[in-house]
Amino acid sequence: MGAYLSRIRWLALAGGAAIVLGIVFVVGPHLQRDDSIRSFNGHSDMVSSVAFSPDGKTILSGSHDNTARLWNVDSGQVIYIFSSHTAPVYSVSFSPDGQSLVTGSWDGSVRRWSAREGYEFQICCQSQGPIWGNLYLPDGKTMRTCCVPVYGVALSPDGKTFFVGTGDGWGTLWDVASGSRLRTVPVEETVFSVAFSPDGKTMLSGSANEKAKLWDVQTGQLLQTFAGHTAAIYSVAFSPDGKTVLTGSGDHTARMWNTQSGVLLKTFSGHTDRINSVAFSPDGKTVLTGSDDRTARLWDVQTGQPIQTFVGHRDGVSSVAFSPDGKTIVTGSVDNTAKLWLVRGA
Repeated sequence: MGAYLSRIRWLALAGGAAIVLGIVFVVGPHLQRDDSIRSFNGHSDMVSSVAFSPDGKTILSGSHDNTARLWNVDSGQVIYIFSSHTAPVYSVSFSPDGQSLVTGSWDGSVRRWSAREGYEFQICCQSQGPIWGNLYLPDGKTMRTCCVPVYGVALSPDGKTFFVGTGDGWGTLWDVASGSRLRTVPVEETVFSVAFSPDGKTMLSGSANEKAKLWDVQTGQLLQTFAGHTAAIYSVAFSPDGKTVLTGSGDHTARMWNTQSGVLLKTFSGHTDRINSVAFSPDGKTVLTGSDDRTARLWDVQTGQPIQTFVGHRDGVSSVAFSPDGKTIVTGSVDNTAKLWLVRGA
């Protein structure tokens, strides 16, 4: 059967004979339910971030083993291992054209890589403190490196800027081409997650102070504060039309808000542990959450009710993402794996 026998209950009879009353079987870890269609194995520590390429053919994962890995979706095989970081890789994303990818790490650096050939071609910095080192690129420009942990990195829709959230409570907008800092916003406390609106005009941040904040890209002005969670916000996302935002929190809930008014529209309740990651489906009709309760869940935006639960990870789900067509999702977990799943009815 593959299960291991944990206990046999006996009834003693006269004369030393005995009969078996019952046998209790405990299912071993290798027989644990797993609804996924593929597992991406190779990281030696938790997978903290996952992303689909724009064409849906590859998946990028970032891990606490200090590496990021590019995987073939169909085969499950690793294509490239990106190993320049010296601390956990906490955030990964693709450029809009899929030609490059970005990794953010607790070593304080944001690095850009070629998705086609796997080499690193740019390193940028995020810090409000001292600069601890320099890397000179072949063109003679200097990109700075530093020591402040990077938790969240988001590329703008046009691929020209990226927004970085760090452990020192600041959010900073950077120019991709030059690697120069454009503006900085005082988010307050550790910034765990950042996102760009679909039109690229606003930026969203989620932090340890239980609030999400909306910022104007051009001016850095605070436009809206989304308050109501009772624990840190670990993940934020915009709907495809930009009219709503989604937040995931340590209070075990995800919440959807009106972007313009800041009004709470829906609360998604059902997880039994903190929510680490949230995402909107490409059509905006469903949202996805990943939790430390070892599950990812799909929810109906209109009703706020769960539609599908993804079971198979052996530890917390740290990151979730939809494929471009919305038919599959990928999850990253503390169990050192990423997994691919089918979305029912998609």
